[in-house]
Amino acid sequence: MPPKPLRVVKLPKLLTVGWSNKLLELCDAAILHDGPTAFDFEKVEWAAPFGLTTVSVSLARCLRKPYPVHFIPPKARRFAEYLERIGFEYHFLKGGVVAHRKTSLELKRLSAADPLVSQLLSDLIGENLRLSEDSVYEMRTHLNELMTNGFDHSGSPVGCFVCAQWYPAKQNLRISFADGGIGIQAALRSSGKYPEVVSDASAIRLAVKRGVTSRKKQIGGFGLDFIRMYVRNNAGTMTILSGDAKVNFYPAKIEVKKNPTPFKGTIVDIRVFPKRSRHPVKRKYDDLF
Repeated sequence: MPPKPLRVVKLPKLLTVGWSNKLLELCDAAILHDGPTAFDFEKVEWAAPFGLTTVSVSLARCLRKPYPVHFIPPKARRFAEYLERIGFEYHFLKGGVVAHRKTSLELKRLSAADPLVSQLLSDLIGENLRLSEDSVYEMRTHLNELMTNGFDHSGSPVGCFVCAQWYPAKQNLRISFADGGIGIQAALRSSGKYPEVVSDASAIRLAVKRGVTSRKKQIGGFGLDFIRMYVRNNAGTMTILSGDAKVNFYPAKIEVKKNPTPFKGTIVDIRVFPKRSRHPVKRKYDDLF
């Protein structure tokens, strides 16, 4: 048999939630390709946690196949440095362990809920936003519940990737969780408790309600509800992608869109734009990353 052709996946300039349609299309093509694949970062200039976790899940799924997976590095020097600093190289390019920075939660791959990650996330939030110690503790509790519920239902063969970044100059916080599992609709339907779930969009909208969980005969479902309220109170946006649905939860409205390329799993992306932070002074060299 002739050798399988190499599929080069040329990633877009921006790896952000706004470019999700293009990014999901490219990642899906890489996952479905029956042969070697190259993830081409050459033209990428900027990546939010959403882009990093989405690409990481896709890369991890490709690495499970019996074909080589190649990496083409970015030309943008600052972005290349960021990939190393945020821990991308540690997971995929055999780089060294990265030093923790107060302005980020480095890219982490989890196979179960990790209280340390919840602590690091809540510390990142508390360090940069005006939260009391009680509020930080409450945030930690609900982040841990969110991750626990995610692992309970996702069935992801590659685990879950999480990443967060505080942008000092722009004064906003971004957090993203992504798994390569069965998706929210399948999880809720498998519990047998939610016959009203008939689409990915309805499943996502139901999942953010208090008490809704795929766990059988167990209490749960407080993580997404709390996070949604926190985001709303800080003029932010929570976006959830699962299957063929993308739902944006804004402070005053909910926007439902259809993913042209369904995502096999779930992504939760959180963007917070607080009116006041603990560090309002702009920092020149942290504008982008």
